Amino acid sequence: MDSTLQLDHVLIWVNKDAPEIEIFKESGFTSIISGRHPGQGTSGKYIFFLNFYIELLYISDSIEALNNLDNFGCNYIERSKWRVNKSSPFGLGIKMLSFNKDRIPFDYFEYKASWMSKDGLLMARDNINFRDPLVFLLHPYMEFPNYDSIEEMLRDDKPETFKKNHIHDNGTKKLTSYKINVKTKSGLSKTCYELKRNGINIVKGDEDTLELTFDNNINKKEIDLRPNLPVLIRY
Repeated sequence: MDSTLQLDHVLIWVNKDAPEIEIFKESGFTSIISGRHPGQGTSGKYIFFLNFYIELLYISDSIEALNNLDNFGCNYIERSKWRVNKSSPFGLGIKMLSFNKDRIPFDYFEYKASWMSKDGLLMARDNINFRDPLVFLLHPYMEFPNYDSIEEMLRDDKPETFKKNHIHDNGTKKLTSYKINVKTKSGLSKTCYELKRNGINIVKGDEDTLELTFDNNINKKEIDLRPNLPVLIRY
């Protein structure tokens, strides 16, 4: 397998204002920030780790989102309704080990929004298929930092608020493994197949389920967010 791609972050579509965040808080994931995407009609809650983050994304302004559908390349409003229309509940933010547009292994177009300081997101054209996860590749300036330890993160030249948002009451630090299960009666779509072939652990499954393991499950604990969210977290 050619590991040219890595998982930068995942987004999970949630209800407005992300009430699902309370499940995370109850389990000790306590460093949580909020953000808004001007011009998109979306907002999110973010949970940072040393090498990865979770984005709980929701439609905060349906009119703004509706006016942006052509730019998205797919219907974010319909994707957010995955509980009733069987869309995938996930989005995958991907980064390349060595960024090169010529080596992106799926068809894409560039999505630009006002909140982006430079280049936009490289959105998979397969995103029009709601059964697959939303897939987008980030330019290097948008990639999330990758730290080996809390000490390395604290030494970095980042704002103190950024550093504080990596410290959780339950001590969770790094994503060490993951699996993205995609419900499909046939094989993986072209884009999902290319993600798998290039290093992303995405597999055909009976249900859409995201499995995240932090710190090699050192505490032997598990959070099963189902049925609220199809997510299993081990830490």
